Amino acid sequence: MKKRLFSLALALALCLGLTVPAMAADSDFVIENGVLTKYNGSAASVTIPSGVTKIGDSAFYQRNDIQQITIPKGVTEIGAGAFAHSHTIRQITIPEGVTVIDKSAFVNCMELYSIQLPSTLTTIGFGAFADSGLKSITIPSSASNLENGIFSNCYLLTDVVFSDGATKIGVGMFWGCDNLSNVTIPASVTSIEEDAFDLCDKMTIHGAAGSYAETYAKANNIPFVADLPSVAPGEAPSAESDFLISNGVLLDYDGTASKVVIPNSVTRIAAGVFNECDFLEEVTIPSSVTKIGTICFYNCKNLKIVNMPSGLTDIGTYSFWGTPYLKNLGDFATVNRVLLAYQGKDKDITIPENVSSIGNAAFNGCSLNSVTLSKNTRHIGHGAFADCKSLTSVTIPARVTSIGREAFAGCKSLKDVYYEGAESQWAAIQIDNTRDGNNILKEAAIHYNSSIKASNELVFTDVKESDYFADAVLWAVERNITSGTSKTTFSPGATCTKAQILTFLWHANGSPEPTAANPFADIQTGDYFYKAALWAAEKGLVSGSTFGANADCTRAMTVEYMWKAAGSPAPAGKADFDDVPANADYAQAVAWAVEKNITSGTGDGTFSPAATCTRGQIVTFLYRAMGK
Repeated sequence: MKKRLFSLALALALCLGLTVPAMAADSDFVIENGVLTKYNGSAASVTIPSGVTKIGDSAFYQRNDIQQITIPKGVTEIGAGAFAHSHTIRQITIPEGVTVIDKSAFVNCMELYSIQLPSTLTTIGFGAFADSGLKSITIPSSASNLENGIFSNCYLLTDVVFSDGATKIGVGMFWGCDNLSNVTIPASVTSIEEDAFDLCDKMTIHGAAGSYAETYAKANNIPFVADLPSVAPGEAPSAESDFLISNGVLLDYDGTASKVVIPNSVTRIAAGVFNECDFLEEVTIPSSVTKIGTICFYNCKNLKIVNMPSGLTDIGTYSFWGTPYLKNLGDFATVNRVLLAYQGKDKDITIPENVSSIGNAAFNGCSLNSVTLSKNTRHIGHGAFADCKSLTSVTIPARVTSIGREAFAGCKSLKDVYYEGAESQWAAIQIDNTRDGNNILKEAAIHYNSSIKASNELVFTDVKESDYFADAVLWAVERNITSGTSKTTFSPGATCTKAQILTFLWHANGSPEPTAANPFADIQTGDYFYKAALWAAEKGLVSGSTFGANADCTRAMTVEYMWKAAGSPAPAGKADFDDVPANADYAQAVAWAVEKNITSGTGDGTFSPAATCTRGQIVTFLYRAMGK
């Protein structure tokens, strides 16, 4: 009967001259072991066949002919970039049972105005819905693993609801959502990370009286409406004395003591906790604390003594501004090598060598003419020199690896940037140009120091200037990716081990601190590669219960590690080598490496995937990928 009705409907449509949407055929889908790797059809309405368990990475990448997609039951994961840049997708059905929506899965799906997330969802990856057309979203409580920037730059987004049971809102999660108006945050949320709602100027937070959401709203001057049930005594975050602490985060301080010792159970101090506490004179911060939030001790007019742990460097914007403590630190107020504020009157300055990082807004609005950064400076923070309207020149050392957003915003007079490294090194600096905040650097004249090689402190007797890897070696040493095998040797011909290449790669990516537990039975905390191994496991570069540190690193392993660290981007073509099978695990990595001019193979149409990689080759690969 259903078949007859469909036939009649089809006939009627044809008679009336109506358009019948094309439907996808099973033959249009490339499916391998339950993973949908590619859709080759052209239908506007796509129903994915049953039996699929995962939508593979980039399976529907940049498809601008699809309007509707139905995902069947049995699918548990939507891969990285699965539907990325598919501008015409308007409707997609995600079934219960899906647990993971990986990074950039729906990035730039501009006509995707609404979507219902399943109650089984546990993980939403980095930037999964960034730049999409979503107008509203409800995030299920099951989604406990929320990565950074998930909904950033969703300009149409107006309403967000976090379901009860949610605990954390990640870094930059809604950054740049200009029209975000209402955000409902339950009392279960105890952490809102940096820049979560940056540039969301129209926002009102709805929550429970006495909740962390209310504390956050007050600290950040965000309107708050207490329209959720108040936090019941049994549900309140655990407290130690006058401290309100939840999951290691110090949310509030209810005492009035002049001398405060923060408990050792605290790992992070939230934004504005001690803001304008006039009674506070001395505070002791334990070594367990890894981060101080923005305006944490802002305008504490009597705070003179801060006992700071030596390893604490993540200090939020304006954390100690307006305090005697900061004033007493002198012209260049520096804590743990982080320059928090410039308090001098000189207009032409050289920053002391003990400074390795310029803090956020450290020179904001200063009347400077010229600045020479410390040769040890590695990072320039957000808004560091913003609105220094008379600043005409700045000297930047070759050690700088990143420049934060709007670091030089409003520096209208900046004409000359004297960079102590080569042009290729400048190009490798991570410059955050969000909203064109650092466009002034593009407009200024960049003066490169071509003699940087001659001034390099490390001279390797086994590296000649004419060697193909010479520039790469110098770059790697300057970036602290490696220091050679001795003060005078680099050993470019030595075979690299798995531990060495992953350590190189870890350093090249900024040496991030791993957060997961050690999954490997054959490594210990004292191993030089320990953190690199854990980072590699977190990034999905390696897996299993054994690491195999001393295994020789092959050419295939090297490019695959680099490709995965770059986010496993889909190459435009295939690897055209006689010795690289199309179905090889590393085939896409090889194709990507060739596209990026990282390698062109070993000649005669071969890539030699099983050949071991030398130290000279590996730093050259890294240099071509990240340094040029």
